Amino acid sequence: MEKMNYVLTRIKGSSANIKVTYPEDIDLLKKFNTRVGTGFDLHTYLPGNGFILGGCFIECDHSINAHSDGDVLLHSIADAILGASALGDIGIFFADTDTANKNLDSKTIIDFCINKISKLGLEIFNIDATIIPIKAP
Repeated sequence: MEKMNYVLTRIKGSSANIKVTYPEDIDLLKKFNTRVGTGFDLHTYLPGNGFILGGCFIECDHSINAHSDGDVLLHSIADAILGASALGDIGIFFADTDTANKNLDSKTIIDFCINKISKLGLEIFNIDATIIPIKAP
């Protein structure tokens, strides 16, 4: 172009300017195909000796009224995963009317969700969760 007397302009490049030059650039590009899911879960409290939150037992004077283990944090994360991957919600796969889900460990639900999205070629990059405690009556 310079030999043909065209004026050239150069600008400093940036790693944020993604272009497909090498085969591994395609993998990087796939990471920008982002989906977002929103999960929500709510259970009532009962008098008890504690409940499970995020897979951890918390000793207190309350328990969770639920068909499964009632882990509201993992349930909402599972709903977000399923929603982001357009698979529906937790109730489709783990109905509270199914006796097989009675006292189900919610970590099993998370494992199920991760397996489902892996089969779709999806992966989780970020999880943001907010827990809002509501005073028991």
